[in-house]
Amino acid sequence: TALLTGFFLGLSLIIAIGAQNAFVLRQGVLRQHVFFIALFCSIADTLLIILGITGISYFFNDYINEYSKFIFGIASLWLFTYGVLRIRSAFRSNSSIISNNNESSSWINTISIVFILTGITKFENQQSNVEAIIFDKKIDFRTEPNYRSEVQFNLHEGTKVKLKEELGDWVLVELSNGASGWLELNSIKKID
Repeated sequence: TALLTGFFLGLSLIIAIGAQNAFVLRQGVLRQHVFFIALFCSIADTLLIILGITGISYFFNDYINEYSKFIFGIASLWLFTYGVLRIRSAFRSNSSIISNNNESSSWINTISIVFILTGITKFENQQSNVEAIIFDKKIDFRTEPNYRSEVQFNLHEGTKVKLKEELGDWVLVELSNGASGWLELNSIKKID
């Protein structure tokens, strides 16, 4: 049912420890700016949920589709740099994740990092939730993005799929049962 699907999707987003959650946990362990971080995350998540419910993605869909690779690239570069700095910091302090010095970063720097991590997390979630409908009468569901690859089975007009990745004239999709495979890009239409 839709209720169970929504419940488990929400649970999977909450349980997963992403970059934002890892940073929030780290700041909690350090006891630095915990109130401001919790306040910011609560307000940001509430606003993003409200915007999602009101259908704001309808207005930004073209922008997101046009600039998604650039935004994802910048976000990936930022996360990679942040990860390298954290690893370097851990090795410099005798492999300890938490530094022994009691220097506290400013709350503005801390909130800025949480802001970026929140934006990246929500953008990645938005990208992974794009859905489409098959418009061809019958289309092959393939193991690889080429005509020589194995056909797993056929899908029919009206089938709803979740888009995962585009590669040339092909698109990797996921079905409601969790099966993933490749379809010809021109056989589907994205749902706005």
